[in-house]
Amino acid sequence: MSNKSFLVLFCLIIISCKQENKFVLNDNLNEIDEIILSVISQDSLNVTKNNSDNKIVIEYLKKQEIIAPKAVPKDSLIFIVQENQLVINDLFKFWQIENSKGFDKKDSLYLLSQNVNPDSLRISNKLLNKVEHLKLSETFDEIEKGNYKKYFTFSIPIISKDKNKAYIESSYRCGGLCGNGRAYFLEKVKGKWKVVYKWGTWIS
Repeated sequence: MSNKSFLVLFCLIIISCKQENKFVLNDNLNEIDEIILSVISQDSLNVTKNNSDNKIVIEYLKKQEIIAPKAVPKDSLIFIVQENQLVINDLFKFWQIENSKGFDKKDSLYLLSQNVNPDSLRISNKLLNKVEHLKLSETFDEIEKGNYKKYFTFSIPIISKDKNKAYIESSYRCGGLCGNGRAYFLEKVKGKWKVVYKWGTWIS
């Protein structure tokens, strides 16, 4: 093999390795659907068509930015994580759950690459056809008309490199000071997503 051929092969291997550590949204859309459906089903969120509780799902998912430890100021005694942000270390072990185990640290680069996700992502029609749903702006319009809606919003799931682990958050609004937030960690068992841990993130 000539030096030139070897160099080309070496470059291709490097590029391939880099691509393997990058999250590609379009390759994970089906997983996203299955994760959301698993949370809805396993946490008994009554959002099915024509449900008696008048509960709906907001059509768009929100991105959560993953922050690396180096982004936390060293000279800061208190670091405030903004809404829709997560410190990556909190994905390896969930302090809310005793003896919990989350994502593998080897997935760090892959997890951080999910910061390229869009700020919002519309849920697929395949999933929306199974639930009551509206855009957030339409929900507010309905409330102003006196047609009160209780609604859930979801984050874009964070997915492991092997597509066997996932983290997602939900918020539930039921009017005024009524509402709560939850976080879910799921693992794929025999090809199906299963909620392993869930905990509250806020309540009002």
